[in-house]
Amino acid sequence: MIILTNCMTPKADEGALKVACSLIRRLKREVPDVKLWTYERPSTESDRHLKLNKLFLSCKLWRLLRKQKGQVLYAPFPTGMLPMALRAYVLSKMCRKRLTVLVSMQASPSSLGEWLLRRSKACVAVLSPRVQAYYERIGVPVLHLHTGVDTKRFCPVTAEEKQALRQKYGVPADRTVVLHVGHLKQGRNVGVFLNLPE
Repeated sequence: MIILTNCMTPKADEGALKVACSLIRRLKREVPDVKLWTYERPSTESDRHLKLNKLFLSCKLWRLLRKQKGQVLYAPFPTGMLPMALRAYVLSKMCRKRLTVLVSMQASPSSLGEWLLRRSKACVAVLSPRVQAYYERIGVPVLHLHTGVDTKRFCPVTAEEKQALRQKYGVPADRTVVLHVGHLKQGRNVGVFLNLPE
């Protein structure tokens, strides 16, 4: 199996990127003979780094993929539907349609992108039922990957630990705590909580 990606970075700071990096590392660790090829972002974890143009039109990439007999997993950093679909279409021709595309975050729909993805015959691996429903609706083969939570790292704490954390960070015991994990952007309804009365 070949994994072609621009996601590998030592410091993933965004949820979809973290999930993609984690899945790729796990595949590389657990599946025999996986080769990790990177583009755009060099990585110390890569078996090969390729300089590719935006459309992946490359004789070198074509020759390398033709030599491989197994599956190809294309895992792009979250991008628009059309650029991802164009690259998937080109890759599908190079690797004789043995292609899966990891879509870690749904992009805005594009009629041309949807058409190209259907024509590529690539299977799309997604991380949520909502994104799965979208690709099924447009007629693209889809695989839903059920990602989970590391329950050793993220687990409930005791009442004593909660009290110690409140003291450490100066949070009064009678105040409600709201946690938002992610970027503070318009449209994520964070302002609703910021405007709550004291």
